Amino acid sequence: IAGGFAKITKLAQGAMDLHSSRSQLDFERLAALLKSVGGSPQAVEQARTAYEQLAQRWPGHAEVDAVTTFGLAEVEAANDDIPAAVERLEAYVQRSADRFRQGQALLRLAQIHENHAQPEAAQLIYRRVKDEYADEPELAESAARALD
Repeated sequence: IAGGFAKITKLAQGAMDLHSSRSQLDFERLAALLKSVGGSPQAVEQARTAYEQLAQRWPGHAEVDAVTTFGLAEVEAANDDIPAAVERLEAYVQRSADRFRQGQALLRLAQIHENHAQPEAAQLIYRRVKDEYADEPELAESAARALD
């Protein structure tokens, strides 16, 4: 079996869809596994905070910004820190110059609202993506499907 570290790790953590927009690494679980096999406290902390370290090493890099933002929002949502995830994604939409990534962030934001019993907020965001991102067919179609 061959593959990148992140995809193999996601597969080991039980993900079947390994695409970066549909599954995320569970860094807490990775850190716990590292600790259980005798990893040093420093290595365990590095595994737990991988996204933050990536952002510190390459500040201002658009792709790194997207990866760290989406990853941290996933961790926050998984830990039921919905206000932090929402704030992080909304801030990303405001600062990003990449329309496609903005739309992805909005779709993820809508999904978070939907998964946490806030269907009205989700519907508003899906409508926004459908209307404002019509020039990005993949995003507009995803939003339209969610509205159906």
